Amino acid sequence: MPFDIEKAAALLRALGNPVRLQIVLMLMNEDLDVNTIATRIGLGQSPTSQHLRILRDGQFVITTRSAQRVLYAVQDPAVVRFVETAVQTVDSAAGHRPFHS
Repeated sequence: MPFDIEKAAALLRALGNPVRLQIVLMLMNEDLDVNTIATRIGLGQSPTSQHLRILRDGQFVITTRSAQRVLYAVQDPAVVRFVETAVQTVDSAAGHRPFHS
C-alpha cells in the first residue's frame, strides 16, 4: 500500500495544535459531547466545535447520536497508537513514566 503523504501531513497539522491534541487524548478514553469537552478544556462551545470540525474533517474523530446528544469518539486505532507513541516519546525524554490509557 503506498504511503499517503497528504494524509500524514494532515494528521500532524491536526494534532499539532495543543487544544486538538488534548481533545483527542480525552476522546481516547471516552465518548463525549461538545459541552463536556468545552468545559473540560476551558473553552466556549463555538471554538471547541471548530476544533472538533477540523478533527472530523481529517477523519480523526467520528460522531454518533445518543438520545439528544451528539457524541465524539476517536475513529481510528492508528491515531490512538500515534498519540500514545508521541506522549511516550515526550515522557521518556523528560524522564516521566510511560503513558497508560
